[in-house]
Amino acid sequence: MKKQKQHFDSETKVTAFWGTGASGATAFALEQARQLALAGRKTLLIDHDLVDPSLMVYLAIDNYPSGLQAGLRLASQQRLTPANVNDLLVPSDDFSNLSFLAGLPTEGRFRSLELDSVEAFFEILRSWFDELVIDMGGLITESLNPHAFELQKQIISLSDYVYGVFRADPEGIAKLFWLPVQGELVANNYRPGSLGSGGKKGLKSVIADMTGSPLAGIAEDDDELVLAISKALAVGQVSKKSQISQLVASLVESRL
Repeated sequence: MKKQKQHFDSETKVTAFWGTGASGATAFALEQARQLALAGRKTLLIDHDLVDPSLMVYLAIDNYPSGLQAGLRLASQQRLTPANVNDLLVPSDDFSNLSFLAGLPTEGRFRSLELDSVEAFFEILRSWFDELVIDMGGLITESLNPHAFELQKQIISLSDYVYGVFRADPEGIAKLFWLPVQGELVANNYRPGSLGSGGKKGLKSVIADMTGSPLAGIAEDDDELVLAISKALAVGQVSKKSQISQLVASLVESRL
């Protein structure tokens, strides 16, 4: 795949995506990683969903290293090296400069993660990659699980860009009321007329008033997403007309 001319700062950047549950955060994170790799950036996409890691399922990868869990353990023991980190990654079949890091293997395993090891791991990865893209999954409130909340809070503090993805329907918007909203927001699955006569302008106003966070963009229903998932591809590989792909392109463009 031919690389596009690089226009980015030389400093490593970290981009985190979180979602409200079935909102498309993983699809956005994967497309962001694809576009950065296409632009010539050495990119690592990390599944840091503490409850339901789904990146390997999306990519239809059956056999993969323990990834995140092993990396955190090695980092805490100060044994993570350029040689053994490659043993933890799944290389992309389509982009030579894109790799994936699988999430935790079992539900509840995040309880054993230590905050110090998370910070150490990501600081090491910063020195080996141009871009770290993190799929955080759904945000967890402090009242629901204080430890998971602190782990996610630390990832957000380590990130240069944070985007929250929610479904642009009444149920998806209502979920934002109960979450510790972080960063900018991205509306997904928007359908004209579904939120009344105010349209996209009204949606932006409601979100700004309700959360205090800016709305970075709105993606309408993406007909290409189902096809992309069925083929285990980023949606932008299926069609450049993809709503998600075009919105992610604008997020990447805003950095140039």
